[in-house]
Amino acid sequence: MACKLNPTRLQFKREEMGWSKREASKRMNLDQSSYLRYESGERSAPYSVIKNMALILGTSVEFLTDETDNDDPVEYLVTNDDSKLFFMVEKYLQFSEKSQNSAYEYFKKLK
Repeated sequence: MACKLNPTRLQFKREEMGWSKREASKRMNLDQSSYLRYESGERSAPYSVIKNMALILGTSVEFLTDETDNDDPVEYLVTNDDSKLFFMVEKYLQFSEKSQNSAYEYFKKLK
């Protein structure tokens, strides 16, 4: 499922890198028309795409999705290398906030 990407922040980080939209789409291995829709806010992006954008732009998913104002990069502990864990995180991010809280409480009890 798609995450709420802040197109203004995506544009800000792209411009900070000194890249054109075409250059950014190339570096992110995205079709230029898809990238243009992400940056214009016409299209939501899957978590995996936003994570890739964040890594390439030297920032965090949290910054690009308005969860923080800190644009420092972070080290991600969940990578595509662990397909089961990555799948679970992707699914968790699709839940409503209420369902995420319920899942969190459930997993805390599994300790």
